[in-house]
Amino acid sequence: MIKKEIAQAIQLLSKNGFKSVARVTGEYVEKLVAQQLEAELADNCQKGFDAFSKHYGKIEIKSRNADSKSYQCTLNKSKLEKMDTFILVIVKDGYVVKALLFPIEKIKHLKTNGGVIIINQSRFDLGEDILDKISPPKSRSKEHNKRLMLSPFAYNSNLLK
Repeated sequence: MIKKEIAQAIQLLSKNGFKSVARVTGEYVEKLVAQQLEAELADNCQKGFDAFSKHYGKIEIKSRNADSKSYQCTLNKSKLEKMDTFILVIVKDGYVVKALLFPIEKIKHLKTNGGVIIINQSRFDLGEDILDKISPPKSRSKEHNKRLMLSPFAYNSNLLK
């Protein structure tokens, strides 16, 4: 279980302008997604995917800051064969505000730019909104939800407007 202190540290670093917070946020988001989708995180040395689940297969997980103009991320086309699912998580002010799941079958045909597929807002419609799957379910006990909220990485879709 990820401790609340880690999430608070990310928020503190972000508020104080630390640029390296992206790496910490990315690792945190990977753990959060894996936990919520009942996936196993891949070894750090595993190339091509971040987690594996029975339902989604090999999953590549990327996070972006909501303050970015395009939320752009790239996927190396040659690495698509190693993954089944791509998940993009948008974070704003320490909160997960958007989470999209892209089956590789839906994006592998996209035109490349220098061997990479660019995923940005113009392609969000190709993904499935999974924010509710990543946010704590209301049907679980209050104590269980409290452990999952891991403030500040909480569900708050109103922040992304």
